[in-house]
Amino acid sequence: MRRTSGWGYQSSDGRQGFGGWSGVERRLHINVKELLVPLLFLRSNPIPEGTALCFEMDNMVAVHCLARQGTSKSALLLSLSEQIFGLAARFHLHLSARFLPGVENVWADALSRFRGSSVEWQLRPERFAALCRGWGTFPGVDLFPSRRSAQLQGHF
Repeated sequence: MRRTSGWGYQSSDGRQGFGGWSGVERRLHINVKELLVPLLFLRSNPIPEGTALCFEMDNMVAVHCLARQGTSKSALLLSLSEQIFGLAARFHLHLSARFLPGVENVWADALSRFRGSSVEWQLRPERFAALCRGWGTFPGVDLFPSRRSAQLQGHF
């Protein structure tokens, strides 16, 4: 599956995530992008300690990296693997991965091509900043931001 425009995941408990690649990410090798998705999942979802997770992926290199906890072939893939397993160790998660052909990975594939909801919106950044100056403060919470709509630092 080609993920030139975006990424997506679907978990067995109904969690979904999707987004577009940034300019820098878009230029990364497909194997790197595929391994970024489990990292995005772990960073975005609270998972109870001790949970066993199996990532079903349609990229053999990403599956290999997760199954072997890294690779010696690519420093970037090794770094991503270390970040993934660092989070797993921190939260006592048990990770595994298995290959799932792209034709069977329907939801994740569809989500990776999704361009965002027609109801997603944001104020123009300059208007948002002007409103905040008028209030004399910036809000502390950006409710329901996506990578595209977040206005506050640290929310993506």
